[in-house]
Amino acid sequence: MKKTEHPHLLEINAFFWLSRLEQGGGRLTLAGIPDCELEAIAKCGFHYVWLMGIWKRSPAGIKLALENEPLKSEFDRCLPGWKKEDVTGSPYAVYGYEIDPRLGSQQDLASLRQRLAKLGVGLFLDFVPNHLAFDHPWTEQEPALFVNGTEAAFKDYPGLFYRTPPGRYLAHGKDPYFTAWNDTVQINIFSWRARAALTAEMLKIAELCDGIRCDMAMLLLTDVFEKNWRPFLDPAQRPKADFWDEAIPAVKAKFPQFIFMAEVYWGLDRKLQEMGFDYTYDKTFYDRLKHDPAVSIREHLSAGLEYQKKCVRFLENHDEERAAACFGKKRSLAFAAILGTVPGLRFFHEGQAEGRVKRTLIHLGREAAEPANLEISEFYLKLFRFANVEVLHAGEWLLLEGGPASEADATFRNVLAWVWSHGDEKRMVVVNDSAEESRVKVRVPEGFWEAEKIFFYDHLSREVFEHSTYEVTRQGLGATLGAWQCRLFELKNY
Repeated sequence: MKKTEHPHLLEINAFFWLSRLEQGGGRLTLAGIPDCELEAIAKCGFHYVWLMGIWKRSPAGIKLALENEPLKSEFDRCLPGWKKEDVTGSPYAVYGYEIDPRLGSQQDLASLRQRLAKLGVGLFLDFVPNHLAFDHPWTEQEPALFVNGTEAAFKDYPGLFYRTPPGRYLAHGKDPYFTAWNDTVQINIFSWRARAALTAEMLKIAELCDGIRCDMAMLLLTDVFEKNWRPFLDPAQRPKADFWDEAIPAVKAKFPQFIFMAEVYWGLDRKLQEMGFDYTYDKTFYDRLKHDPAVSIREHLSAGLEYQKKCVRFLENHDEERAAACFGKKRSLAFAAILGTVPGLRFFHEGQAEGRVKRTLIHLGREAAEPANLEISEFYLKLFRFANVEVLHAGEWLLLEGGPASEADATFRNVLAWVWSHGDEKRMVVVNDSAEESRVKVRVPEGFWEAEKIFFYDHLSREVFEHSTYEVTRQGLGATLGAWQCRLFELKNY
């Protein structure tokens, strides 16, 4: 598929999707998803669907989840009345890169992909390079692909190692800052055989989709991996090149248009971009929205455009709290206006546009019913229409300066503004990133306008404002915005 600049991506939990569609009917596979569902996705302007959690689940992982009392308490919270058959295990404890039987077959996935492609929508799937399910067949067939330990290590590091049926001690997957994930086994990325096996799996996946979301991609960086596992590694095995420096070119040599997206934290996103990732999670964007004032957001959006184009901007995903619950309704909508109109890959999560507030654990195969918030739904429909135009994808983006509306009024610092332009098409976004009424004079550079008058049509309020070019250029566009208010302007010159 042709790559789109600043694309929109929708994450959908495959198990949740099918269980929701099956309400009142028979069992469905991926091939049975109704056309109207796919058409609605395309109509909202999504360029990609990330179908999360399609790979075969671990039988032992399901058993482990059913024995985990804290996890079961969480099941009670997010899915009251859950049953044993609702527990599907973590999709990030992959038992095999084959379609889970609950979802259908590889042919069913191919059918879904073809139908999406006809609507101009590409398909992303998961790849989990750091670990596999702790009962994965390779643990018995190829134990050398994993971080191995000894009986002494098993005793000295409680919870880090486990004993396989043949008597090997293998490490559970982990990152440096949390306890090990006890339903996984840690791949040894220093092993050339493990690298070859992972690359082979990616090549298989690349035949089935248009891109992959690589889980915890930074854990495979040589320095990070070595820091995490140094006591159990053979220094002589330390590879000269990072895994991604080898793997990405190997896949793109066969699939040149294939897209790599990295889940990445700790400020390592630029490093992974340099290694060939097309898109990298921008956790800094999320954290600054959550904790910082507008001036911090503006600073982050002042970074070079080539870097920003590769940033994955999000307000929620399956790892984070629901935006409406985390930020509250008004604030979440202001942040959605920012997310949906800044440079980069604009990432939305299923249920976000309906204002869902309940986060369901991914160890479950279905979620509790939750009515849509009509006000939030209406806002997102307007936002999607506003952003589903060429100017917000092929256009030039310019972050605007703001000044005080009057002396001693510092509320202008709360306001963020930018414009997109493409030929005669121009759109402007103005957002009050604060809980107080704010006033601003938005400064637009000279030469931006080609006529004496400009009409500003706000896609949210449906109001129309008229301003002279002289007024906007010389004095700035005056605006007063209530708490968390935003304006999505379509601009016309006359």
